[in-house]
Amino acid sequence: MNFFPTTAREQMLTDFFFDFETRSRLDLKKVGTINYAMDPSTEATLLTWAFGHGEVQVWRYGQPIPADLLHVAMNPEKFHFIAHNILFDYMIWTVPFARLIPGLKRPLLKNITDNMAITNYNRVGSALDHAASLLRLPYSKDKEGRVLMLKQCKPKTVGKDKGNFYELTPEEWISFERYGVMDTKLLREIYYRCAPLTASERYGFEWTFSRNLRGVRIDMDLLEVMEDILKLEIPRLKARFKAITGFEVGQRVKCLEFFSHFYPQMENMQKETVSEILELDNHPNPKVLEALQIKAEVGSTSLAKVPVARRMNFSGRIYDIWNFVKAHTRRWAGKGIQPQNFPRAEEITLLKDVNIVELAPKVREIKDLVEDKCQLVKDLLRRLWIADDDMTFYCGDFSKIEPTVLFWMLDMGPIPKKWYEETAAEIYGVKPEQILKGSEERQVGKGAALGSGYGQGAKGFQKQQKTNAGLNLDIELCNRAVQAYRRKNWQVVDFWGMLEMGFRTALQGQVATLCNGRLHFMPLEKPLKGVKVRLPSGSYLFYPGAKQKEGKLCYEVFERGGVRDEKTYGGKLCENVVSAIARDVMLSSMYKLEEAGFQNLGTVHDEVWSQKEPGQDAIYEQVMCTLPSWCSDMHVTVESENGVRYLK
Repeated sequence: MNFFPTTAREQMLTDFFFDFETRSRLDLKKVGTINYAMDPSTEATLLTWAFGHGEVQVWRYGQPIPADLLHVAMNPEKFHFIAHNILFDYMIWTVPFARLIPGLKRPLLKNITDNMAITNYNRVGSALDHAASLLRLPYSKDKEGRVLMLKQCKPKTVGKDKGNFYELTPEEWISFERYGVMDTKLLREIYYRCAPLTASERYGFEWTFSRNLRGVRIDMDLLEVMEDILKLEIPRLKARFKAITGFEVGQRVKCLEFFSHFYPQMENMQKETVSEILELDNHPNPKVLEALQIKAEVGSTSLAKVPVARRMNFSGRIYDIWNFVKAHTRRWAGKGIQPQNFPRAEEITLLKDVNIVELAPKVREIKDLVEDKCQLVKDLLRRLWIADDDMTFYCGDFSKIEPTVLFWMLDMGPIPKKWYEETAAEIYGVKPEQILKGSEERQVGKGAALGSGYGQGAKGFQKQQKTNAGLNLDIELCNRAVQAYRRKNWQVVDFWGMLEMGFRTALQGQVATLCNGRLHFMPLEKPLKGVKVRLPSGSYLFYPGAKQKEGKLCYEVFERGGVRDEKTYGGKLCENVVSAIARDVMLSSMYKLEEAGFQNLGTVHDEVWSQKEPGQDAIYEQVMCTLPSWCSDMHVTVESENGVRYLK
């Protein structure tokens, strides 16, 4: 794929804005886009569209297809297809809607643009109404029409017509059509107000769209074994919970009343609260502790991924799982099964080797010998992802990529080989050679080295070490650790101040150049006034609505309830910039891997998943370490695990 693709705008195609409303016997949120669109019961009930700035037009279920839509369907190469969350609309256009137009031709990838990728990139929100609020548009989504959209999209669940779709009255159709027209107007207005993707970001979008359509293969035999384990284990745990408490594990009000009697500090049954209580050193009653552990286990999001994998798989693959530029730093987020938050796998003692094709039979052999069967399922989750037939699953992880980027930006050279030991020595006032591998001192040094580059304080470090390493450190030691990092890496501390200065300079309408020309803070005019940061790769970070408020730096974001100001500061700006640059390094590697014949399957944090024929291990790491010209002097290393399945 060309890293600098010709955009639809450059081809002078006609912009075709379109938005579908549908109905189906499947639940889109439960089964995912591909299953939903492919199901025979799924129908397009409303289509609103516009050509460029022209009038928004309407087609509804049962009407003949208008001539101009037929022209688009038969001549897609002449049009630039634009929708919000376009994978959904693309699938509806090419499957259920295509049933009404024999011979419909699929649009070319280069002529497809996702407005949600545009709004995410410009940081104005993922949803149309969020972007409309942030951009201060004089209109927003039609709430009355949304109610009708939800009403008509699923079969009735009660009454004599149970199982049949709700049929709109003529008056309701008017309101429903108005809803669709407003969505298309918002889509168009927001699209024209926002900055387009850069060439490299366009490549990233095209890869994401293509991979979401191709999916990633999963081990269906292993999934079946995991389901069988949970079918027996979850009812057993629920029965044990009821035997202890006298009520069902899903009764949240009774759960809170019961557990708060023993733990007065427990104010709710949220995951974070339960986890904090479980981490206490002393518990008043062993059976109550057991019940609380069961509550946490049964409600585990990790175990919930097993039924999600079953619902979302289509012919042994899971589709539409990568969310492009979702994070502020333009990293990918997960969708559906959320591969980004799969738990880390522990070594399964009774399984000699997980890097085998026939893993499911081995798990069946040992499952009854494993005491904690839920933990066994969690440890197998990552092993679900497998390569296609005759392929090897390659996974490369950039080692210490964010501190590597930070050191490179500040001309501090490569990360020291004994960085953790040196940081620990600074904290404890000893020599680096006295810090032993596997010791608590080294772990504290590692935590400080990796976690203190973004302005973290002593309390934040204390919480991080408790969460990540299980260490209960006193606040005085945590303060020593943070201060030791800052003494040893004074350039980083100075950088935080430089970033704040650059942000303020851009707010004043001027350009600030930092890090020997690698960073540029610039005034942002589109889509909102604010600040934008030009990164070394030529891509941007956006801070729309940026301002100084009571002496503090902030920018505007949309959250439930409306637009609010998000505070920022030197450490946070450092985190944004460094993480975004690390992501740009990874995007370049993904491009180079595909040039070298690897098929990229996905990306999680600092990892790239790929597949190719066996025996390419050394080449894989070599290609991943081949840097683009803008950072060719950066020192990166890659650790890879390669086999028949995901092994990290």
